[in-house]
Amino acid sequence: MTKSKIQKGFTKMQSKDTNSIELIPTKVPFIKSVKLETGFNPKFLGHYNQREKLFLCKRSYSQIHHKSNSIAFNYDFINEFDICMIPVELNAEFLFTRKEHLLKVGEIFQFKNYELQIFEPIIEFSKSISEAKAKNNIQLNFFS
Repeated sequence: MTKSKIQKGFTKMQSKDTNSIELIPTKVPFIKSVKLETGFNPKFLGHYNQREKLFLCKRSYSQIHHKSNSIAFNYDFINEFDICMIPVELNAEFLFTRKEHLLKVGEIFQFKNYELQIFEPIIEFSKSISEAKAKNNIQLNFFS
């Protein structure tokens, strides 16, 4: 399966038109709250730092996809916005991944009544920003 295809067995319940991302201003001009309007209940996704190209989000262990031991992100937001690094606060500890790594190793699913999501296994995350950057540099230089 290529990364661009949706896994079979998952039904698209909403049209793309009803899923819209809204960037809400905060007290800091270059940081926006990211809200997903689904047509059902709006969902807060995290904070987008436009200057640093960071998407900071929080997850709890109850939000981990336990079958795959992975963390989900809104696929359209990740794919369409200018993001380099994604720090995830998981129960007061930080994990890091780069957008290019997420799109490379992530699996795309759409569960009933949810938006299109991309899942990255926790084992693929790094413990620091420098480790996340080095992981991608090693992979890119490996084939040169």
